Amino acid sequence: WATEGMSDSFWGFIMACVGAFIPAGLMRTGNHAYRARGRLEIPLNSIVDRKFDEHAGQDVVDAVKTEYGALLSDVVYRIENAALFDPAAPTTLTFTELMVRWDNDLARLRPDERAQLAADIRVAFDTARAHAEQVGIAHLPETARARAATAAKSLRLARDEATSPAERSTATEKANEILSSLMLYYLPKVDEVAALMGGRQPKALPGRRTAGGR
Repeated sequence: WATEGMSDSFWGFIMACVGAFIPAGLMRTGNHAYRARGRLEIPLNSIVDRKFDEHAGQDVVDAVKTEYGALLSDVVYRIENAALFDPAAPTTLTFTELMVRWDNDLARLRPDERAQLAADIRVAFDTARAHAEQVGIAHLPETARARAATAAKSLRLARDEATSPAERSTATEKANEILSSLMLYYLPKVDEVAALMGGRQPKALPGRRTAGGR
């Protein structure tokens, strides 16, 4: 082809067409640029992956962690929708495993893999939450459901600001007695109830090594 006199826009079009057929895997390393007859230098990253982002997916996962943390802090929700906090529930197990993978493998993932994993986490969380809210208290053993419902009712009363301090204290004690007797690992523990009712944040979320880690 005769290349003299061809416009930069023409070469931009050619490079864009070439980029459409270059496997994204070729872009995982380096920051290469290509010059067409000395006219137009185009970074290959901009052709193959216009959404290249080393923080891909982080906002999505942060949003999930925030939502999950709010639910984990709600002791009433945790009793009435316990399946979300029980890894024996398949939907919760899937969500937990994906969060652990995000924490453990993040540094090794390509941006497209990060984005895909974040999307999978979003779907897994929404699915696990929907399942938990659908089955509700029925996730608990049948013999525990009535007492757990009473504990949830007591804790709802205990956090009601319209309730007197004495009534709140009595309601909390009643709930704690029930939770202790149920001995279900996925329900709030007595010391946890006191901390969360006092406004403290949960110690850890799925996929985190520490409370403040990502």
